Amino acid sequence: MGAKEVVKEAGEVGIARSTLKKAKRELGVTSAKGKQPGDEWVWSLEA
Repeated sequence: MGAKEVVKEAGEVGIARSTLKKAKRELGVTSAKGKQPGDEWVWSLEA
């Protein structure tokens, strides 16, 4: 899922960015950016 979308949706339901970052870290969510110009950052959970 795109990181911008996650942050936007979290904000819409009242989740603060700091809370989101803490949850991301505690759940082991990884961030990766595509290799092409204009690619977005995506967040994912490792299986």
